[in-house]
Amino acid sequence: TQVDSSEKGFRLRPDPPRLDVLENCTQWVESSKQLAPSYNRDLVTGFKHELQDIQVFVELPKAREAVAKAAAKATATAKKWKQPDAPPTNTDKLAKQKDTELKAEENLNAQLEAISKLILAEQIKKFWLEKTVQFRRAMAGLSKTHSVVHHHMTQMWETLYEEATAPSL
Repeated sequence: TQVDSSEKGFRLRPDPPRLDVLENCTQWVESSKQLAPSYNRDLVTGFKHELQDIQVFVELPKAREAVAKAAAKATATAKKWKQPDAPPTNTDKLAKQKDTELKAEENLNAQLEAISKLILAEQIKKFWLEKTVQFRRAMAGLSKTHSVVHHHMTQMWETLYEEATAPSL
């Protein structure tokens, strides 16, 4: 390198001679250029998964409300079959209708119970406040720190590389 060639003419040279770090610097710059797309892809994938999780938690109350409305309607419809003065089911058509309506009520009420338990078990408010906000802050800090350090290191090594490979005057 330029430093080595300049120092050879000095009477007081460093002993032992300086290490040649140009090859390592070049390898580091090249590997960091190759790792950046992989890191960005992994980071984006992580964000996509977090977004999907959040979307599910936003959609759960909407789904519960829709099932609750359908269950209320099915309960009102099936109520006529549970009354003491319910119409007789002496025809196949009426018996089939009764079975269908009672099963629909049972299924929708089971779905409503399952969705309600899921929402309550996961404690959306706690999840949202503690997990999501914490994750976003941690990822923002990590990304910012990583970007600053990576940018600084890349600039430093590229400058060293350019100085080392510049033609001697």
